[in-house]
Amino acid sequence: MPHLEEKGELPAKSQMLWQGLVRASILSATTHKLYRYISLADQKAMGLIIVNSAIIPFAMNGLDNHPDFKIPATLAIITGVISILMAIICIFPKRRAGRNMSSQKNLLHFSEIAALSEEEFLDEFNPIYNDRGALGQAVIKDIYDVSHCVLAPKFAFLKASYIIFFIGNLVAISTFLYHIWF
Repeated sequence: MPHLEEKGELPAKSQMLWQGLVRASILSATTHKLYRYISLADQKAMGLIIVNSAIIPFAMNGLDNHPDFKIPATLAIITGVISILMAIICIFPKRRAGRNMSSQKNLLHFSEIAALSEEEFLDEFNPIYNDRGALGQAVIKDIYDVSHCVLAPKFAFLKASYIIFFIGNLVAISTFLYHIWF
């Protein structure tokens, strides 16, 4: 082996292998992080659904039993329903169909895979799988697609749900306190 190291073949090959491992590790970590963000957004949306589902019955009870508090209760109910709807939209799976500006498919995205038969998928994916450069590009494209087509809409709807929840309940509580104090 010393004669290989003297020629410089082993270190160059080791360096290429190391660079490949580092790139693969970075891509894997990034992909894993994106899917954790998807899970986080879904969990937060579920939390909003649960909280609003608990507030709405109390507000409905306020409509029946306390006629002076009809406006705050109505505001709380409307806020809860709209916030729940935004959270449900956040949870729905996002597809990239119709949003893809290029003609290239993302064969790592579930909606693209689901549109193909097994034979079509294997015919289209095997060349990518067997070419390291093409596979790396496919993973990078998937990272972009997940960020652009899945995460961005999820967090936009989640943010809207939180804003509606906060502002609507703030107005409902302020109205309630106004009726109590004045």
